[in-house]
Amino acid sequence: IKKHETIGIIADYDVDGSTSCSILYKFLKKFSNKIIIKIPNRLNEGYGPNIRIMDQMLSEKVNVIFSLDCGTSAFNIIDNDKFKNIDVIVIDHHLSEEILPNVHSFLSFGDLISGRRVEAVLLQFLCIDPQTPGKALTRRQFDVLWDDLVELMKVGVRRGRIDTVRPEHMPKAMGRSPREDRHGGEVYVYRRAGLECFICSSEIAESVLRGRNLFWCPQCQK
Repeated sequence: IKKHETIGIIADYDVDGSTSCSILYKFLKKFSNKIIIKIPNRLNEGYGPNIRIMDQMLSEKVNVIFSLDCGTSAFNIIDNDKFKNIDVIVIDHHLSEEILPNVHSFLSFGDLISGRRVEAVLLQFLCIDPQTPGKALTRRQFDVLWDDLVELMKVGVRRGRIDTVRPEHMPKAMGRSPREDRHGGEVYVYRRAGLECFICSSEIAESVLRGRNLFWCPQCQK
């Protein structure tokens, strides 16, 4: 900022990436007018930084890039020699099962609070089909979803993780083993495809919607 260098932002297209991009942009805008934002096309380009976007950043003489909600596993792109003079700061909650990219700074929240996990459980709480268009929700449904979301976020911050099942469905109450998943937290449907629903015993379903994995109970969420 002091050197008046051009700043780049690469953000994921979903709610995590778009909101963090908006917040960072509004902050940086107070100090600089040289900000470039790029969002990969999930359907055509996949997830995270790619050669096309990095080449554009290079041609725009970007000196530092913030990679928001993506970048943890983009070592094949970020580590390319032609981008070695660009400082990359990765701010991402996703976990890498491989090596990390060679970046200037890396901030990870370890997926303690997963957006998709919360989305899935909120829809399950209200028995809403996950493929229901947002505009089809009633005002009451929206308000209940929002109120539950606010409470879950408070719990997540306080505990450092989110358990999104009711007390009667926790492992001890049901006499079952705790969930074994690197994301942690007890859930009803998220990443439980093929397992029994804790409420009705139906098999949890999974499909892909606009490039994202979708989990739901076909019986509870008709």
